[in-house]
Amino acid sequence: MNIGSLVLKAPKQYYKVNGLLDVLPLAGELQQFIRSVAAGATPHSLFNLADLNSSTYEFELRFAGLLYLVLRLKTADNGKVVMFEWNGSFGDFRDGFKVF
Repeated sequence: MNIGSLVLKAPKQYYKVNGLLDVLPLAGELQQFIRSVAAGATPHSLFNLADLNSSTYEFELRFAGLLYLVLRLKTADNGKVVMFEWNGSFGDFRDGFKVF
């Protein structure tokens, strides 16, 4: 198991998940998402994530001319709370994506 952080930033928005589990597969999937858009595809990806505090999240990426990104925290009653939401250009997403 590998552990890391997910940081989402946009103008007037910031959200960070520390202790995120299995970050390497997520990073690989995000790089594949970027490659598929660059090749002309219109992918839609949904990732189920968890952290060391047993919080669970849905991370959704969709591209159809503009990129849509949303991170939802799953609640104990099976609800979902939007923690971060962004619409923007593919270039902004691609240029802002970092793995370190």
